[in-house]
Amino acid sequence: MENAQMVSIIPLFYGAMPNLGSYYQSLGGPWPAPTELLKQGKIKESRETQERAAADLETDIIYIAKIMDQAGSDGFDFDTAGAYGDAEFYATLRAIEQVKRETNLAVEVGMAGEIISGMHCELDYQGTRLAGLWPHQQGKLIEKAGASMYGPVVNTKTTKSFPWNLGRALTFIKAVTKEVQIPIHCNMGMGVCGVPMSETPPIDAVTRAAKAMVEIADIDGV
Repeated sequence: MENAQMVSIIPLFYGAMPNLGSYYQSLGGPWPAPTELLKQGKIKESRETQERAAADLETDIIYIAKIMDQAGSDGFDFDTAGAYGDAEFYATLRAIEQVKRETNLAVEVGMAGEIISGMHCELDYQGTRLAGLWPHQQGKLIEKAGASMYGPVVNTKTTKSFPWNLGRALTFIKAVTKEVQIPIHCNMGMGVCGVPMSETPPIDAVTRAAKAMVEIADIDGV
């Protein structure tokens, strides 16, 4: 990271994925997997294990951010946040607060999906329930937590055409740019924000989607 900073002129961000799933025993972590507990009808225990895993995730990602700050990173990226539902998003929001409070890093948050899955369903942040939030609602909380930039996601529907998916994505992102005040950097890659679900997305579709996001949805970056 230090070497990369020394040879870079543009701001260089580095970060980590707040991957809550890696804290469960099914993937080698310390806590029972909530999905397995739900199969047994243990709803309370499933929620408790998510809360414990979220606390560990918060501790770990703050540690990583502090190391990146010491190495001279210009910013920290929470990459594909919320993939494991509302508990992961909760840990992300709390970690943003601490990273901004304890480091000098700019913070970018790129989401994993267009909606926050309700794996826990009872977690809230500053009075807002996290399960079921759409991109513009996610962005408001990310802004409240103190993030510098927000990367919303709209999932591509593989059974629909490129124009249909791009139109849908633009509708979502226009709502984001109207309601969220921090810069908007859309996640635009394989299968998100109008880009086709392909290992090597066609360049004409990618460039048209990016241009449409800038000209129609008024985003600040990609």
